[in-house]
Amino acid sequence: MPTPLHMRFLRDHFHSEEEVLHACIRDEDLQRLKQLLGASPAPNVQYNSYGFGPPVHFASWCGNLEAVEMLIEAGADPLLVSEGGEEQLIAIAYAAARGHRDIVKRLWGVCPPEVHVRRGSRYSSFFIMAANHGHAAIVEDLLDWWDGWPDELKYHALHGAALQWRLAVASLLLRRTSFDQFTLQEALQVATYPRALVSDGDNGHREAIDFLNQQLMVELLIDAGADPNECPNNAPPLIYDVASDANLTGVLKSLLEKGADPNKTDGSEEGLTPLHVLSLHRDKDVNGKMADLTRKLISRGINPEARARLLSPDIRTIAPSLGFPWGYRARGVMADPSTHNMVIQPALAPLYWAAQRGAVGVVKALLAHGVDVSSMDDQGISATRMAANSKFLERQPELVETIIGLLLAAGGGF
Repeated sequence: MPTPLHMRFLRDHFHSEEEVLHACIRDEDLQRLKQLLGASPAPNVQYNSYGFGPPVHFASWCGNLEAVEMLIEAGADPLLVSEGGEEQLIAIAYAAARGHRDIVKRLWGVCPPEVHVRRGSRYSSFFIMAANHGHAAIVEDLLDWWDGWPDELKYHALHGAALQWRLAVASLLLRRTSFDQFTLQEALQVATYPRALVSDGDNGHREAIDFLNQQLMVELLIDAGADPNECPNNAPPLIYDVASDANLTGVLKSLLEKGADPNKTDGSEEGLTPLHVLSLHRDKDVNGKMADLTRKLISRGINPEARARLLSPDIRTIAPSLGFPWGYRARGVMADPSTHNMVIQPALAPLYWAAQRGAVGVVKALLAHGVDVSSMDDQGISATRMAANSKFLERQPELVETIIGLLLAAGGGF
């Protein structure tokens, strides 16, 4: 029987004699599966295929309820823990990860609920699997079926939902469970991270709707009691790290609107603020999102004249990288600049940072706000000359010309 189109990606699997039951499930050949299970001797229904588990686990993953029923009737044990792969799962966890609600319901009655809690460092409860993969209906079923889920498990479920931006799951958990302040703070922290790969076929690509869900997740957690100005484990303020990722403009806006302090620094002696971090990003659009975010930070009270020490390439560097995303590894480089062929210049306002790095949108917004363009650094160098002499912009003459034009028009000297 030919492999169905939606299972073609598995046609190079299950060619061994021990995996004949897996092959029947892959091909949706229930007639042959029935024949094999009724044969004498029958194939081993407990055989573990690396990464897919025993046949009943694989059938649960595929969503084939009829095959699951046939295998259980033939003696398959859905409570066996799969071997191989990154996680150790029982059959119901495979179904939960894929969102097969009917199979979860069928397998729920096979064993007492206590076996579903976490067992060992690599064992993943199917409660967690359902939460991590965003299957809110299954999570709600589980909460309805049993009120004995440990608090630790629900904490991990919220943590996973926040990390994966599973808005419906997080909303459900927050509605049905009370979480302490530390748990909410950790969930808010991980919600601002780039989303990890988790689902089958996930290639890391993110759509606009994904980032909207992240933004809504951040707002949901703050509304639930998380403080946008606190970060657990002595980590830098959320607003600082969010400003360092060009994909998180919506999250930055949400944090500001929910009360994040724009003048929070990274906690280092350099005193970097989110505005300094924005100024590290080369941007040719004078009216783009960089300018918009700068205006947003200023409107929320950030000090546009706050000074922080500036990283610059040393004299040995001919052409420094122009690919710095917003503040990429800024703290690490500050800690050991010589290793990165960089030097630390005296503390300067964001306008100087933006002029040197080519953040034209930041320059335009700062000038519109009326920042001082006449001041010099400790060596008597103006922001205009900093742009003209920038090694970061040696191959960007049009960008240099734009920045110098903006600065001179605003009354800056050369």
